[in-house]
Amino acid sequence: MVQPSKGIGLNGQLYVENERPVLLGKTTFVYLALVVLVLTSACVGGAGWDATDKIEKAKRYPTTESNRITIQTEEVPPRTFHQEFETVFTDFPFSGKPVDNGIAPISGTPYSVSYQNFVLRIFREKAVVAERNLPEVFYMHPMSSAAIVTDSPKDDVILCRTHSRSTTGLHYVLITDGSGEILFEKVLGAAEDWDVLLGSDGVIVIGGARTKTTISKRR
Repeated sequence: MVQPSKGIGLNGQLYVENERPVLLGKTTFVYLALVVLVLTSACVGGAGWDATDKIEKAKRYPTTESNRITIQTEEVPPRTFHQEFETVFTDFPFSGKPVDNGIAPISGTPYSVSYQNFVLRIFREKAVVAERNLPEVFYMHPMSSAAIVTDSPKDDVILCRTHSRSTTGLHYVLITDGSGEILFEKVLGAAEDWDVLLGSDGVIVIGGARTKTTISKRR
């Protein structure tokens, strides 16, 4: 005996051949629409979710603050800074194209940056001067980079920055000198890092939603 076929018609009715149609209620269609919306948004614009254990591990990533720098953080009014992502370093005199699974030179300098499989490398000419293994939440966006160049590699400054998907809400910032010594490295909450700016005398400013962090070299 052939079983009757079932389906949903274009008019929104559940039909079974040789049987009377059964109407699906509005609540059912609203629910289905919400399910489709959630599944679609998970693939767009940084939505979706990272595993909790990976997020917690990223939050525990060791912070480095060299004794060669001073750091000051103060509160500022909301909207003092604008959110910048891949274009974060465009105001610096030397910056590289955001890189993902490759290598990008910091134009006008001897430095370049690569980022692949969570490994960040900084090169001077062809030599690796710094290598960092990042937490696994930093896979969604490329690595941005910039440099402040002086007469000596020890006085040069290299900056790298990337961020997780928006629902995880973490940013990674690295500052080294030209020989690869780490001056500053930290995983920050997204609200702490909206923009990175170059101030006077080589001062670096990390602007947040309500905070301003100033990083300067000791004299």
